[in-house]
Parts: sequence; structure tokens; C-alpha cells
Amino acid sequence: MTRKMRTGLRAVALSVVGLLTAVSATACGPAGSEAEGGLDQGVLDIGLSAEPKSNPPAVDSSVVGYTIDALVQRGLMAYDPDGTLVPGLAESVTSKDNKTWTVELRSGLTFANGDPLTTADVKRNFEYMSDPKSPGYVFDGLKGLKSMEVESDTQMKLVLDSPNNAFVQYLAIPAAAIYSKDSIEDKKDGWDGAGPFKVDTYSPGQSLQLVKNEDYYDADNVDLEKINLKFYPDGNARTSALLSGDVDFIDYVPWEDFSRLENDKNMTLDSQNGPFMYTLFNVKTGIFDDPKMRQAVAYAINRDNSVSAAFFGHGESQYGVPMDKADPAYDPNWDTLYSYDPAKAKQLIKESGFDTSKEIRFLTNSQYVFHRDVALSIQADLEAVGLKIKLISPDWATRTEMSNKGDYDLFINGNVGVVTDPSYMGTFFDGGLSNVRSAHYSNPELVSLVKQGSAAKTDEQKNQIYQKIRQIMITDVPLVMVNTRGQAHAYTNEVKGFKTLPGFLSFYSGYSLAYIKGGQ
Repeated sequence: MTRKMRTGLRAVALSVVGLLTAVSATACGPAGSEAEGGLDQGVLDIGLSAEPKSNPPAVDSSVVGYTIDALVQRGLMAYDPDGTLVPGLAESVTSKDNKTWTVELRSGLTFANGDPLTTADVKRNFEYMSDPKSPGYVFDGLKGLKSMEVESDTQMKLVLDSPNNAFVQYLAIPAAAIYSKDSIEDKKDGWDGAGPFKVDTYSPGQSLQLVKNEDYYDADNVDLEKINLKFYPDGNARTSALLSGDVDFIDYVPWEDFSRLENDKNMTLDSQNGPFMYTLFNVKTGIFDDPKMRQAVAYAINRDNSVSAAFFGHGESQYGVPMDKADPAYDPNWDTLYSYDPAKAKQLIKESGFDTSKEIRFLTNSQYVFHRDVALSIQADLEAVGLKIKLISPDWATRTEMSNKGDYDLFINGNVGVVTDPSYMGTFFDGGLSNVRSAHYSNPELVSLVKQGSAAKTDEQKNQIYQKIRQIMITDVPLVMVNTRGQAHAYTNEVKGFKTLPGFLSFYSGYSLAYIKGGQ
């Protein structure tokens, strides 16, 4: 089966070029080289919404970053297509008290470059990820890591400073993979992972080809031989590539195309409602230092407008904080921390003494249009209560750089809980400058309470702790939730075995790609 390898648009950081092999020349525009392919030959063509970046390990928390990690890296734990937590590099991670954990690695593990993968690599990675000065210091589950004891190449003990009931969930975050020694020491992800695929060829700005990693511990259950990742930052171009047959599969289906793809008998639209949009603040620019100004934003936003403007109704207004309703910490009051109340917002602005003639720099981006559309909706709401808003909308790479430095007053972001346990909230309360939390925000009491919640011995105790967290969030406002959104992949009916993971786990659906059937 002959198919054209169409290629994408945006250039990747030049530092990646030296890490990848067999760079091939490509023509301008979407058309590239001819290649044999097709699912019947074990080849999957994916239209990807952005080009992977060369980042320090464990830093890229975007869907594309998580997808690449799930394909070429692997951590101690992972998820199957049903969203069930399963062993990854580890045969087992066990504990009797949720504080001291025993890790047993699979035997014979190697990285894609042929280097052996042992508990020494796990220790090196976790030292990096648990170091507050590290760019990879992003996972709450590892922040409490007190000591590590390597007992053999396959056995080690991890000791936390307090019990963490959700610890193994944090080990399944795709970016919490066990990266190679060179990646950790150079603070640069060379993509020499231990996942189901490895990098083969790379065409800057256009495509990245992966091939099956025969040394992957579960290689016998990986049917695909190749995955061609073709970069389509433009959503309309991505959908068109799928409908025209240039690709078999796309991520980040534009919300305006949901109905079109649902009604196409040759396509499958696979959507889960889980990711959320939220605003972050820089609390050291003289604008949102005062919690009353942050409260004002919370009450000024009409969430229904944002769902309509950006997601064509494929989402839900979020006046509280998303939480698994089956969790002992859940209380219906979590759904309504705030309300839409412009009059109250105006009163809070007045009480803060803020000079409303001062311009507020509101950071979004031009690449993911829904970010911009949510920001435009919020801008109108904030201007309606008397605030002066300047929208800043650079490309994704510039936006990421600016947000990681705290170069904004107000910032719109999209994310999910990194785990389904409500301790995911801790990601937004604690740590250095990062695009996932408000710049310079710090609240040690919130951090302590989340930790206590993770160590709670009874459901009642956990619920009481999260009641305290809820009250602090209402008054101190570390962030403002705006809405949840449908997150969808779309693919031809020939694609079998893939599922978008449920809820918060939808960002981790790259794990499911290894289960796609090919070569039938």
C-alpha cells in the first residue's frame, strides 16, 4: 500500500538535530517524500498538533510532550487504554505503609541507545526530579522523597518523608520517565528512552519518524512497526489531512470539527471531558499581589461564554475545582467556589485600591486558537468590570518561555490533574517558576495540607483536610478555573486498539498508541 508522507509546519529547536539520525531533506509545503506504508504494513501516520521540543527531562507538560514521552520513554508505572494503572519498567512497586516503597525492576532493561537501564538510573532520575533547583522539579509525588537505597541492579527502596497514598500514580506520569544518563546530566532530552518506539529519522519543521523498539520489555505486544509524526499546528489543516487520507490519526481535534467527524461514517471521534482551562497570576507585579484582585477575576468571568466561544459547547463551566466525585475528599461545594457576579468583582477591585488605569498584560498564544478564544472571552468580562487588559499572543514556543519566566500579569493555561487523586492540586501551590502555577505564588499552609491529605489514614480525615484546603482556595485564590473541555483524538475506522484515556488521564493517551493493531 503506497501512501504519500505529508509533512508539517513548524521548526524544532536546533539542539535536537544532533540527537537524531538520518535527517532527510524535504520539499517545501506539506508534500514530502514517497514511502511505503499503511496500517496493513504496520505503519501509522499521525497528524500532530505541534512539533516536539528539545527540553530538559520531565519539563514538557503539554499533550505533545506527554505523547512523545509515552512513545519513546517509559517510567516505573504506566496506563493501559482503559486508564488502569499498570507496571511499566517496574515489575512491582509496593509498600506496607505508603511511606517506604520497594521497587523491583524488570530484568534486562535497556535504553534505545543500548545502554543498560538499572536502579542506578532510577536513582539518578529521581534525584534530578526531587531537586528544587532542577528544571524537572515538577512532580509532587517525588518532592517528599527522603532517601533511596539501591540494593541491586533491579531492586531498590524509596523512602518518603511522609506517607503518600497516591505515590504510584505519580510514577505513571509520562514525563516521570526514566531518562538516559546523558539526558539527565546534559539537561537535554535526547529521546534515548526505553519505550515501545525509538527515533529513526527527523525532518525539521515537518516530521519525525519512530520505529519499533525491539528491546522494549513488551515488544511482542506492539504491532506497529513505524509511526510517522507529521506536524500540523493549524487545526483546520490537521482535520483536512485526516479526511483526505494523508494521515490516519490526529490529536487535538478542533472543537468546531467535532460534529463533522462524528457524522463521517469512515471516522471515529474519541473524546473525553477532563482537561481544564484556568487563569494564573503573577503575584509580584503590583496587580495581583492582593488576593482581592484575584478574587475579582474569579467573580468577573462568565464561564458559559468561554465554553461557547472556544469549544462550541463541548465543555462545561467550572466555578470550582475538578475532583473525582468518588473520592472521599469530594464535597459538592468544590463545584462552586465562586459564582458569576460582576458587581462583587467591581466591589473587590474598589476595596483593593487598584488603579484601574493601569494596564494588565494577559498572556495567551496564537498557535492553539482555543487558548486565545478563552482569553478573548475573559478579556471582555474583565473589561466589563473596569479593568484595562492588553492581550499578548505570541507563538507557542515564545508563550512557553514567557510563562515559565513569569513574564505576565495574567495568564491563560490548559492542563489536567497530573493524577486523579485530589493531591494533584499541590502542583499548583508549590514549586519554582513554571507555566503550571501562578508566578511567585507561595502558600506553605496549602502545601502542608495537601501533604496531610496524601497521608490521611481514614476517608473522614481526608475529607476534613480538603475542607480546609477549599476555604483557603476561596480566599487566597492561587488560580481561577474557567471551564473543562472535551479532549478528542480522531482516526479512520481502520485504526483499532486505541482509546482516549478517561478524564484527567486524557493527556496521557499517548500510552494507548502502542496498543494500535497493525500488520494484520
